[in-house]
Amino acid sequence: MCFRPPETTTGPQLCPECGKKIVSPNFKPVVCPFCKAKLPTEPPAAAPGAMVCPKCGKSNPMTAKVCSGCGATEADFMEAAAPKMPGAPKMPGAPKPPSAPSL
Repeated sequence: MCFRPPETTTGPQLCPECGKKIVSPNFKPVVCPFCKAKLPTEPPAAAPGAMVCPKCGKSNPMTAKVCSGCGATEADFMEAAAPKMPGAPKMPGAPKPPSAPSL
């Protein structure tokens, strides 16, 4: 008996034969539970001139405004493609600016 933790999936997987969505949070299935077709072990590589959705991993044409798999918008694509830059640290004990003198 093996006590190794199961491999988990990163999200819903679509069956290439029947097209049904397979959700398995605890393990990565090898066979479709609906049509018993063999599932691919590796996600398909993106075709040249295509971009991969940051949410679901589906390959979309470069001209796509919305993902055909999950409906992510162009803004989601750009947000995922933008480099993450750290912001300035916040200082909790910073003094308040001086107020104007009263007469």
